[in-house]
Formats: sequence, C-alpha cells, structure tokens
Amino acid sequence: MAEEQVEFQAEAKIRRNQTIRVLVVLIIATVLTALAVDNLHEVAVDWVFGSSEAPLVVVIVISTVGGMIIGALLRRRRP
Repeated sequence: MAEEQVEFQAEAKIRRNQTIRVLVVLIIATVLTALAVDNLHEVAVDWVFGSSEAPLVVVIVISTVGGMIIGALLRRRRP
C-alpha cells in the first residue's frame, strides 16, 4: 500500500512537471507571436562581411531558435 502511494506521488510529480513545461512553451509561443505581429518591418542585418535586410520577425525567430539549439547542446554536455 505504501508502495502504491509512492508510485502515485511520483506520477503526480511527473504530470505536474509536464504541465509546467507545456505552459512555459505556450507562453513563449504567445510572446513570439505577439513579437511577430508587432515587428513586420524590414531591418538591416550586419554580417562580418556585408549586410542585408530582413523582416525583424525573421531575425527574432532565427535568434530564438539558435539560442534554443545552443542551450540544448550545452545542457547535453554537462554530466
């Protein structure tokens, strides 16, 4: 009986963590959508060699995805 209680608590904790993750992803998606709608104008992007123009929302999305990839790679490297 005590073993069932421990399993129930573990499952409840897992569900709670999954719910928090989903909420965080939804909040991030909402913020990015609001930024996209508000930032449709063209901006100059300076590269090491040259420059170009792109919609600000594209720059924001590429920066966000790049940051997420770097964060995921750094998290995997830790033991």
